[in-house]
Amino acid sequence: YLQKTNAFIKGYKRRMCQSSWDHRGHHHFEGRVATLVEEESAIVHGVLYEIDPEHEEETMKKLLHREKAGYIEKYNVPVFDLKTNDLITDNGLLFYTASGAPEFKGEEPMDKTAHIIAYARGPSGKNTEYLFNLQKGLTNMNVHDPYLDVLVDRVHEVIKQGSSYIADEIKPRTKVLQTLDSATVNAVLGINVIYYSKERVIGRVLATSKIAQPAQIVHGGVNVLFAETLASVGGFLHVPDFTKEVIVGQEINCNHIKSVKVANDESVAILGIAEPVHIGKTSHVWSIKIYNENTGELVAISRMTASVL
Repeated sequence: YLQKTNAFIKGYKRRMCQSSWDHRGHHHFEGRVATLVEEESAIVHGVLYEIDPEHEEETMKKLLHREKAGYIEKYNVPVFDLKTNDLITDNGLLFYTASGAPEFKGEEPMDKTAHIIAYARGPSGKNTEYLFNLQKGLTNMNVHDPYLDVLVDRVHEVIKQGSSYIADEIKPRTKVLQTLDSATVNAVLGINVIYYSKERVIGRVLATSKIAQPAQIVHGGVNVLFAETLASVGGFLHVPDFTKEVIVGQEINCNHIKSVKVANDESVAILGIAEPVHIGKTSHVWSIKIYNENTGELVAISRMTASVL
């Protein structure tokens, strides 16, 4: 680029409501990245780059690759100088997400967004890095975005507490859910359920030597136990009377697809996602997929039938 200028545009607000399966997440667990949402009285701060005409084609190719998942271009955007408020150009280019695009998640509850960002990662790295770098960039411009500041604080809380997201419809079961990880095999293996809803249950386990077999890869039995745990939690969320009814595994199978090398630190984890196939009065069927959290590769596929007692 020829030069860059701290600037702002009018009529938009920045929100972390764009799903990311290509950079800060994967298809099975999409991260959240920024997009622009129209609001007449709002302004958005950022940096205006003047592109060298000789490198325009190359630069646009890189931009279109980075903004490929749901973003669309808008040309002829007025851009104003942050210091003087003067119009710099009326030929600015911005990328935003159409409200009808599948990647556009709307203004979902901030707590849900924070939990997704805290745990998601993709080919470009951790979702938290994206958010924290965005806030840092604005801070360096002496700009504070109240929405981002609150979101960053919430993400830090989630990471510090290791808390889980619990969908509104199952919050009455929260106290019971919070006891599931204590004094059980979940605690022994370090199974952390990070996302509770009736549509899907997501958990993660650090891939350390504690869950390894002699070849220093994740033990296949751990995959099976992990899968049954997530399916059982999901079943608990569906039973009408959770104070009297319990979920027990009746049959489970598991295909191990790719091994995961364990690490001596917390740099490697497996991520499990359980989704219901059938929810009946006396039995449930769940599909569980386990992934390498770092690479997004499928590690194992499991299917479990559970009885409601």
